Amino acid sequence: MQRVEVMDETRKENIEMQLLSRILRGEGLINAHAFQKPDIAGISDLVQEMLMIRFAMSLYSLIFASLAGTAVSVVLVAGHVTLAPILIAAATGAVLAVPAAYLVARKL
Repeated sequence: MQRVEVMDETRKENIEMQLLSRILRGEGLINAHAFQKPDIAGISDLVQEMLMIRFAMSLYSLIFASLAGTAVSVVLVAGHVTLAPILIAAATGAVLAVPAAYLVARKL
């Protein structure tokens, strides 16, 4: 009976390593031949966190553009038309987008 558990554990580790290598290479997680997403219910927390971080990085570009654009618009409407306030507003949007993207990724 223990041999079956060892084989299952080895199979689980192989799946985790395949998923991790796909994540690091930037490949998709959908199997093109079977048209199925892999079963990620049994994978380790590290692999799940890697997937979450990759998804958050994808969301970052959208959230950054929204926050930075809004901040720059507020600065311009307030009448600060020099370079320094505009750059500070854009940098503030970039910094605030990091935790916002991670929180949105966790909620989805």
